[in-house]
Amino acid sequence: MNTPYLSQFYAFFFLLLFPMFLIPVILELWIWFACRSWHGTATATITEIKKDYRSRGRYGLFKHWFEFPVITYQVEDSTYTKEYPHAHKPLGTYQVGQKLPILYNEKYPKEFIIQGEYSDSNIFSCLFLGPIACIIFLFVVGSYYADYYLGTHELLFEKQTWEDLGASVSGFSDWDYYSTWDSDCTRRLENEIEETLLHFRQIDKKIEEKKGTKSYNDYRRQYGEAADRASRNLADTYAQCISEFLIKCHLDGEEDVIWQSAYAEFLRQLCPQSAPKSGPYSMEELAFMMDIVAAAQQSDLDRRFDPEESIGLFLAVSSLQFHSAAEIFSYNSSIKEKILLGSPYFIPPYLEEVSWYQEYVQRHYDEQHPDAYPPIDPDPVYEVYFYTIEQYLSTGSFQAALWNGSVFAHDQILSRQKADPSLKKLDRYQDRNNPLHGFDPKADPDSYFNSGKDCEDFSPLYLYRRYQSYINYFESRHQKFSEKWK
Repeated sequence: MNTPYLSQFYAFFFLLLFPMFLIPVILELWIWFACRSWHGTATATITEIKKDYRSRGRYGLFKHWFEFPVITYQVEDSTYTKEYPHAHKPLGTYQVGQKLPILYNEKYPKEFIIQGEYSDSNIFSCLFLGPIACIIFLFVVGSYYADYYLGTHELLFEKQTWEDLGASVSGFSDWDYYSTWDSDCTRRLENEIEETLLHFRQIDKKIEEKKGTKSYNDYRRQYGEAADRASRNLADTYAQCISEFLIKCHLDGEEDVIWQSAYAEFLRQLCPQSAPKSGPYSMEELAFMMDIVAAAQQSDLDRRFDPEESIGLFLAVSSLQFHSAAEIFSYNSSIKEKILLGSPYFIPPYLEEVSWYQEYVQRHYDEQHPDAYPPIDPDPVYEVYFYTIEQYLSTGSFQAALWNGSVFAHDQILSRQKADPSLKKLDRYQDRNNPLHGFDPKADPDSYFNSGKDCEDFSPLYLYRRYQSYINYFESRHQKFSEKWK
């Protein structure tokens, strides 16, 4: 049993015994004060002698015998007979028939004491020894409880224990993992990480200020255990969420690798001397992968009434913006490889959800136009998607890939409409649903992307500005990791 909980046990044990000390002391004091006002005197006779014992020695094998008298006395016309265990003495002290002078309460003659028992000569034992014994007892209990409290609370936030500290990074329940992970979950987890890191470092500093004291090693041990628990909680969250996502992308989940990376990286921040060898991914790269998971869950489905070519362009740049960020910040090549290999596997379920949503809208809101939302043709989606990816790989430029992909998608729409004029009547090819309707493929790319004009949702200019917003966010976080992480 460790020191704090051992102290708690002793404190609880002594508190149970405390009434055994306190009640007799209170009774002694009450009798002493009360008998100061008694004036009735009489001579009592011992009519019987009773015996009792207390167990002593280990396991109570030895008995210590004593005796006390049964006293009979008379006040006016009333006779009183009472045991007087308070006056217990060694065997042979009393004799039957022995006379004892007593002092009794005139108002209530049943209350009496043997004269001299609470005389001024005994004031020290009545007024000082008993209370002093209680004070010493309380001091012992208090010191044990103080050891327990300081061992579990000192240096921490109010009402927090070392167990609470270890749970600072709570992780999330199973239903909060990949299947529902979004940007809110990511922000919440990153806030927990930042607050926990700051809290641990504050406590670490306070512990170092106690170096040389007897409690220092105990604090160090508890700090290390709490840091280990917090790191494991974080590693569990990262490993399960990212690995489930990778498996969804038909890739190796790398659960053990991700867990080891997260555990080692976070523990290195909290307790460097206890941290194992680092895994292949830094904490910044793990956070980046969590962003990809969140983005995949939040793909815009609610307004996906666009032409197939526009959907293909959107899916391609959604992947390339993360690949471009990984290139800019020199992230592990494995991450970049996973983005390119895993992204195509999200196209089928994405198109399936788009089709389901369009059918739902048609069934509930647009029953008068059953042909307005025909099933999505996947071929144009894939053609634009892979063409845009190829342009990125060949040029190494997100802007060039976006522009070339937009030109290709625009030309494909016109080509398909020319081959099948009935497409022009479909709702998804109307200007309000076609982000490419105002796009000019003959414009200068640099002038187009750097113009300050307003843009429609999901137009090429909108997608480029969204890419810039992502890069600014990753740049800000990269700076934070550089400044706050050791």
